Amino acid sequence: MEVRRILLTGFEPFGGLSENISWQIAEFLGGTSSIVELGPRESGSGQGLHRSICVEWVAQRLSVDEAGSRTIAEMISTGGLDEFSAIIHLGLARGAKAPRIESQGLNKNSFREADNSGRESNECIIENGPDKILCSVDANHVCRDGLASILEVSHDAGGYVCNETLYRTLHALNMAENKQISCTFLHLPPSNEMAFNSQLNLVKRVSAIVVQPPHIEVVGALFRNGNQWMVSRRASGIHAGLWEFPGGKLEPGETVSDALIRECNEELGWAIHPIRFFERIDYVYPHVSVELEFWICKYEGNASPALRSHTEHRWVDKEDLHVLNWLEADIPLVERIQSLD
Repeated sequence: MEVRRILLTGFEPFGGLSENISWQIAEFLGGTSSIVELGPRESGSGQGLHRSICVEWVAQRLSVDEAGSRTIAEMISTGGLDEFSAIIHLGLARGAKAPRIESQGLNKNSFREADNSGRESNECIIENGPDKILCSVDANHVCRDGLASILEVSHDAGGYVCNETLYRTLHALNMAENKQISCTFLHLPPSNEMAFNSQLNLVKRVSAIVVQPPHIEVVGALFRNGNQWMVSRRASGIHAGLWEFPGGKLEPGETVSDALIRECNEELGWAIHPIRFFERIDYVYPHVSVELEFWICKYEGNASPALRSHTEHRWVDKEDLHVLNWLEADIPLVERIQSLD
């Protein structure tokens, strides 16, 4: 199982406090690894999908001042974090009742108290930088993955060193054009509001969610003519030359029916009608997990399918389908079709 390395940061105590839960959590996890079981996706079928993510944490203590806010950004600019899958900043939210995940960093300091160096700042963090930079981790997606009742989404990380650190990190990642390292920020409540072990388990789950392979939803169209089924051969990409059933990604806001009609028009040049649901399959590749929903469809007219995304379309007898070199995710569907009477 591939190990995903995460840089986990926490802050030193500040504001007269003797401890900081963010560093306590980071220090506890630092230098350890764990297999985190995420279970089935709430948004998908979960059929056959066992999500086990192996995470290794490396802890970094940050000072509550400008130097601390620059630490990770400087490591990014020198290429020192290229072996990491993600950066998760932890910070203490005094007075908070529940943990929050930040959606963005804002280019503005608005200190209500001096930091640990005595600095007070009410200025922009990076001159000529964008007003805000979105986190590469979708905060809403994290919440939907089993944390909706625990974790709140925040769009303002505050005007103190937490926000400054997040903004500098995101800016450095953008400047380095590093799309491989995910970044997010968790604001944790004091331990009297949420027990240490509960916060520890939260950070573990968020870690696994952040570094799991991306998930896509795919629709597939099944065309049948008696004992024959239409199959298509991929033209390009890492799966070029493999056989599949036509279809493609479900776009945001689309229904399955709309996606099938659009994909068949784009790939085949056919006007089609989805008839009935046939099968749903979850499959995990090393680089991505896919949820495929296949429907029996009918097409209008007598035109041959166009060759736009494929090098060949072929009508194949049910008994001969297994002979072809299939896309791995489609193999369970082939077996299901061949089991039909």
